[in-house]
Amino acid sequence: MKAKLAYITVAILILVTNLSYSNSLKLDNSFSNSYFNLNGIIIDYNKTDKMFSEKMIVANDSLSNKIESVWNRGNQYYVKIKLADYEQEIRLSVYNMLGKEVLLIHNGRPLPKSSDYYFDSSTLPNGIYICILEGRNIRDAEKFVVSR
Repeated sequence: MKAKLAYITVAILILVTNLSYSNSLKLDNSFSNSYFNLNGIIIDYNKTDKMFSEKMIVANDSLSNKIESVWNRGNQYYVKIKLADYEQEIRLSVYNMLGKEVLLIHNGRPLPKSSDYYFDSSTLPNGIYICILEGRNIRDAEKFVVSR
């Protein structure tokens, strides 16, 4: 009985060491650029390249709608945003880490492109906050810290 258990243990160790050298196994020629990883997932690299290029196109469009920066001078905080469409309604607000809205900075049509939104942080206690920009097909967040 002990000999069988030792044999099985050695066989498992050999199998594990052989598999640890390679995290993925090459499949047959029908999947020439596909790999089967140890989690049982087949990855087709031809399709993932196409998916990544499609996602990059969408990502490039979404990069034009964002919060560029949040900075401060004393108790005055400034938010600079970049939008593709300045005709849409936006909502710019501040949330605490519990998810509660603590301050509404702007609600309505955005200011001209060169304008910064500002708010007074004297009513906010020290801590970490999230500035959220919402609009039609837009939602972006930027984390900032209030520290005095």
